Amino acid sequence: MTSLNPNDYFNTLLQHKKRILNCIGVCTLLALGSYFVLPKTYKVSSMISLQTQYFQLPLVSGFLPETMDPQELKAKREALLHLAMNQQFLSQMATRYKLIKDPTNSHDLELLAKKLEIIPNGSSAFIVNFTAKDPNVAYQVLQEFISHLQSIMTTERHTLLLNLHDAIQEQLETIAFGKPGDTPNAIYAARPDLVQQRMDKIQSEIATLKASYSEKHPRITALKDQLTQLAQFNKPFSDSSPPAAKGDMFGGIKVDGASKELFDDLLKKYRYLEVVIFMDQQNKDHYMSLLNEAYIPESPVFPKLPILIVWGIAAGFLLGSIWVLMKEMPVAEEKKRFTVVPSRKPVRIEEEA
Repeated sequence: MTSLNPNDYFNTLLQHKKRILNCIGVCTLLALGSYFVLPKTYKVSSMISLQTQYFQLPLVSGFLPETMDPQELKAKREALLHLAMNQQFLSQMATRYKLIKDPTNSHDLELLAKKLEIIPNGSSAFIVNFTAKDPNVAYQVLQEFISHLQSIMTTERHTLLLNLHDAIQEQLETIAFGKPGDTPNAIYAARPDLVQQRMDKIQSEIATLKASYSEKHPRITALKDQLTQLAQFNKPFSDSSPPAAKGDMFGGIKVDGASKELFDDLLKKYRYLEVVIFMDQQNKDHYMSLLNEAYIPESPVFPKLPILIVWGIAAGFLLGSIWVLMKEMPVAEEKKRFTVVPSRKPVRIEEEA
């Protein structure tokens, strides 16, 4: 039995190259046609940077230790980004842009969250991608996520500053208006003029939190409980009660004795925090910068026409070669088996004497 060598396969492919070219042409046309049939996916990208100053407050570093470690700062930045990808935001986007059938389905929301990619790019920068079937929808969702992230950053920082501000205020009220050992409730009972100011600040904080969170947020619930407790002290002033304070409630207060140094230091931090809180409310985006603006893409990320053409050519060549070899090689092997190969033994020629 005669076996075929690689040259036989190669020669067979060359002899039937027209069949292979026809197969390549058909597969390429099918690949081109699939470009117009397959569902398209568009990706919108943007690069953002979260400033280090967001996590630092030099004047009150004794209360809020500053984070200097790069890895810890990076972890805090990532935590903020993932906090912005909460279920409430995803449900809103799913409902508004009809991204999934059931916005309340946790599995569908998890799949939707995977379409919003966050990729670290250096110490403080992140690439944020979102993919959707409609390029305009992908652009709008990414823009809303960036705005939502700014709101979350403002709310988280505002809550942290207000908690510290309130704690310092309670200490200042105890030193300035109370007696040693007095609780805040005892001070409010003796100074009802402070109650309304405190309630106004709590209501302002609740309004800020509601911009990013629902009514069930633990901080909102705790603040509402505080309002309920303060309501019992919010009564009309009697003749013996001091008039309502206007402006700075600690303005003109003089503290003598051992508490003066502590009072002055706390008052300095208290007023510093008020300035920081006011500036944060006026400039909500100065802790985040856009390094790369998002834009509406013109071509889909899938399918890509050049890739489909390459796949069509490769598939056509592979299928055409297999087709030719399966059909022609048995015939070639049969022909070679019955082909008589002339003998190459040397023939001796005798010369006549």
